[in-house]
This record gives sequence, C-alpha cells and structure tokens, in this order.
Amino acid sequence: MSQIEEIKELHNQGQFEEAIKGYQQILADNPNDDEAHFGLAHASSRVNEFATALEHINEAVKLAPNSDRYLQFKGQMLLANQKIDEALKAFKRSLKENPNLFFSYLAAGDIYAIKNQSDKAREQYELALKVHQNGIPAITKLAKLELLEGNYATAEDLLQQAELQFPTEPNLKMHMGIMRLEQNEDGFAELYFKKILEDEPNNQVAKAYLAISLLHSDPEQATEIMTEMINAQIKIPELMVALGLLYGKNNDHQTAINYLKPICQSGLAYPSWLMALARAYAGNRQPNSSMAVLHEILKRGDNPKALMMLGQIHQVNNNLSQAIKTYQRIDAEDPLYHEALLMQAECAYAQNKYQEVIDRLEPILKHQADHNSAIKLKLNALSQLGQYQTALDLIDSIDASKQVDSFNQVMSLYAGLLNDALGQYESAWQQFAQLKHHDSQPVELLSAAEEKEVQAMPSQSVESVFRFVFTDPSTGHHDFINWLLDNNITPLIDRFTTKTRGDVFTQQWTINMLKDVSETQAHLLRKKYTRQVNQVLKDDANMVIDFLPFSPMNVAIIKRIFPQAQVMVLTRNLADLRLHDAVFGPFQVHYMQFSKVTNQMIAMNPNVMVVDIDAWQEQEADSIQHIQKMFGPDVKPFKLAEVKPLDTMMFPYKHWKNYASLMNS
Repeated sequence: MSQIEEIKELHNQGQFEEAIKGYQQILADNPNDDEAHFGLAHASSRVNEFATALEHINEAVKLAPNSDRYLQFKGQMLLANQKIDEALKAFKRSLKENPNLFFSYLAAGDIYAIKNQSDKAREQYELALKVHQNGIPAITKLAKLELLEGNYATAEDLLQQAELQFPTEPNLKMHMGIMRLEQNEDGFAELYFKKILEDEPNNQVAKAYLAISLLHSDPEQATEIMTEMINAQIKIPELMVALGLLYGKNNDHQTAINYLKPICQSGLAYPSWLMALARAYAGNRQPNSSMAVLHEILKRGDNPKALMMLGQIHQVNNNLSQAIKTYQRIDAEDPLYHEALLMQAECAYAQNKYQEVIDRLEPILKHQADHNSAIKLKLNALSQLGQYQTALDLIDSIDASKQVDSFNQVMSLYAGLLNDALGQYESAWQQFAQLKHHDSQPVELLSAAEEKEVQAMPSQSVESVFRFVFTDPSTGHHDFINWLLDNNITPLIDRFTTKTRGDVFTQQWTINMLKDVSETQAHLLRKKYTRQVNQVLKDDANMVIDFLPFSPMNVAIIKRIFPQAQVMVLTRNLADLRLHDAVFGPFQVHYMQFSKVTNQMIAMNPNVMVVDIDAWQEQEADSIQHIQKMFGPDVKPFKLAEVKPLDTMMFPYKHWKNYASLMNS
C-alpha cells in the first residue's frame, strides 16, 4: 500500500488529525500533489478548519482546473466561508465539467434561494431531479421552495408523490408537517413531528416544530420542549421562531421581534414566520415595519393573509382607498374573500359611500344570509340613507331561532331605534322592553363626616392649574371630546382603556390618608402626576384635559392634592338620562343617583362646574360662562353631531318627552 493510500485509509476511518499530518508530509516533499491538497482540504473541513480547507482546495483546483470533484468541493468550502457568489461560480464550473453532479445542482439551487431568486432555484432543483429521479433532497428542496412562496397545493403534490415511494423517509415527514403548519392545520402537523421523534428522539428540528404545532393546543407542553432545548444550549432557527411565536402569543411584541427578525432576514423564512413578524411589529405600534414585511411576503405572490393584514393597516391609518385596492386583490375562490368584501364595505362606510356599502355586502349575504356583521353594517348604511322601513324589513326577514341571543338583542335595539326614527314610539318602546341589561354599578357616596373633612382641606396652591372633566357615555362625551380637538385642546382618555396610568387617581385612598398628606407630599404627587401625563402626550399638545371616572373620591383627591384645579362635570337632563338607561343600558352612575353624586362633588369642591351639555348646545349663558372660564373666551361653539339612528347610541335633547307616558307605565 502506497503512502497516499495509507493516509486515505486513516481519513476514511475518521482519524482526521493523523490524516492531516500525513497529507502535510506528502506536500512537504511534493507541493504540486493535487490529490494531497484535496485530501488535506477535506480532512481540515471535518475538523471545522474551513479557512485551511479553502486554501488547499484552491491549490488543488489550480493544479487540476478541470476536476469536477475539486470544483464541487471548492463550492462547498466557499459556502462554509460565507462567500456565496464565488461558491455559485464554482458549482457552475463543476457542472460545466460534469452535468450529472446531483449535489452541485442542489447547492446552486440553495444559493439562488438565499438570494431570493426562486425561479433560478427551482430550475436547479428540477435539473437535480433529472439527474436523480428519486433524489429525496431535491424533492424536499423543491417542496420547501413552494412552501416559502405559499404554493401549498404544488408542495403537497410533490411530497405526497414522494411519500408513496418512500413512506419512512423522515425528511418528507418533516416537510409534510411544515406544510400542515403553514396551512394552520396544527393537529395534523403535530402527528408528523411526533412520528419523526418516535424514530429519531434527538431530532432537534422536529422538536422545535413540534413545539410550534403545540403552541395553541398545549402551550405548557410547547414551553416545556422549548425550555429543554434552551437549557441544552441548542440554537436552531426553528427554536428561535417557536420562541418568537410564543412571545407574540403572549403579546410581548418586542421580544417576539427580537427572535423573529434575524430568522426572517435570512431569505429562507416561511410565510407564517414573516406573518408572525408582521403581527409583532403591528402589535408594537410599528406599522411601517409591519408593512415592509408584508410587502416582502407579497413579492413571492399574492398571499391572502398578508393582503388582509396590509389592508387592515391601511384602514387603521385611514388610507381607505388603498385599503380597498388591497382587499380587492384577494381572489373570489379564497376562503378570505367574503371577509375582504366586508372590510371593503367598512372602508366605503367610513367614506360615507353608503350605497357602495350595500352593493359590496350583497355577495356576502347571498352566500350567508345570516352573516351578523354584514347585516349590522347594511342596517347602518340603510339608516344613513334614511331608508328606515327597508332596514326594518331586513330585520323582520331574520330568523331569530338561528341566531344567538346577543345578536337578537342587538336587532331588538336596532328595530326600536328605527321605529323611533319613524316616529313610531309605541312600537319602539315594545322593542326596547325586550332588551336585557345588567344592573347599574352604584357609585359609593362619602359619609357626611367624610364630606366635611374634604370641605375643610386646604384650597390654595402656588403651582400650575390642572383641568379635569367628569363625564359618562350617556352625556354625549364623544361629541365633547371632538369639540376639544377642534379647539386644539388635548383630551386624555386613557383611563378608559385596559392600560391606564398608575398615578395618584389609581391609588387606594381613604379620607384620613388624604387628610394626612403634607404640602410637601402633595407637591411631590403633583410632580409625579405631571411627569406621567407628559409621557402620554403628543409633542404638539396644547391645553390638556384629563378625563376621570365619575366618583366623589376623585373629587376629594383633587381638593387635597390639586386644590387650584378646574373641575367640570358634564351632565344632561335627568329624564333623558333615564331614557338612555332604559334603552342603551345602565352607565356607571344610575340616573337616580346622578344628582346625589354631583351635589356631593360640588359640596366638597367649590371649583366644580356643572355643564348641562344640552343647555350648552342651546347657548345658555351659564353653560357658556363655565366653558369660557375653563377653556378661554375664544373657543368655538359646541354642537351635538347630527347622526342617524344607528350611528351613535344617543338620543337628542329632551327626547324623553316622546316616551313620558310609556316610561311611567
């Protein structure tokens, strides 16, 4: 056996360090031995010395420039050294020398896939299949390419045909599972990944995909799998994706972005991964980044889910025409088509194109006559057009037995409001009587002793004057907020959202605690409040009004900590509040309690101004005086918006008179 053959034997036995020494000895005697250069390159690659491997395969190619074997391995080493363009040239040169190199076609296809040149990648994989018709790697790579582009039917055909020939092949099962995941068939996907793990318990990729498939059905098991992989310091793209999906599911959008972004920038991310990143950006209030990702998906072809989300972002940003154009790209054969039509109708409604709304809804209602959202939107459009009787006829055509109780309740409300608009008050009241409302939430009054304690609190401060408003939906506060905005006044309404400021008004105070607050402490609390307010303000905020829940305790807090604050209570005729309560459901303060609460608030803090929103609309002097005292003399006049019956849940001023006898009965 010759020296080179002995070294090759060591190499084949996996004794790479010994083989490396042997190849080096040969090259010391004969630096032009191309076989020794190739052997040294190959052995070096097996011990992860890729720079050395590249150096010696280059020498081998110089000595034997037409060797397809050397050129192919050079391509591999260039890839290992992140030199993809040079690697592609090497693979192409190898194929020029030998058009039957299966691996070179695969590698070239992979490079084109990385470069987002899917057509060229597909061409290379198909050539590989011509060389080796049963080549599982070529089939799975073709299928993966189709999956990356969202061509699920083509991918499924490829994989199913191959599965018939190779039923035990784990790579095929892996891609079948991925395909099911991409089609939101998590249960079927789970079965494939579990089957792989039965045969290969340490297959980490299958574990990661299994975790992804379990995120919705069994998040605890999914988390357990991921924790195990993290503890084992396994870092694979699929695990990063699984973690990103988990954090996205838990609304930790920034962390989701941190995991998903690097993977999605690789060019080899599946549509669902990109969609998850787009949702994370949207959840993190980064609409431009979200749209950029969605456009990246759409470069691969019209993806209905991406189109829906892109349309929704345009819609939220009030780019209604662009939103409609985006929704229109969803094909009539797609399951999302009718949802897209509904979104188009919503955009048209926002554009005041009410007949267009009705036209866009017709295909939905023809397909599904009891589509709740479409029915409600059509009723609103008919109301805006003044076609009240037509709207009532539509309600009469609905089979209540096929609807849930909550929808029937809404229809009773709508029928009542439409009858009201037609002046048919008795019929309206009959509909209102069918409504089921929860009991009002009473507001706790302070005791007489506590009221006196608040009255005795200091009423002077040298610091800035703050402005607070107490209101309730039944008083028309939406119109009031719009009026503030028209006058360049910033309304803070974040207290009515799920994430409120944790300021002085959210602390659990008692009257004794308030009484014991020193002026120094009050000063610090005012500073803290100001700092927290500034965190939620826009840069161009002018005068600021903070809306507070209707409560005597909040007035007590203002009296002690913000003694110079201007305080306004919005109210309206109590009889109208009673009607509102009967029709639209109870608000925070029951109409019978409203006066008691308001009176106590006034008694505790002389700075409280009560503005009857209806009287203000009538330009009554007292209301105008209060408004100008708080907001200045140059504010624009206030008018309640004129609305159609179903557009805003609010009755006009003194509307209670139409129902006086009916309410008393």
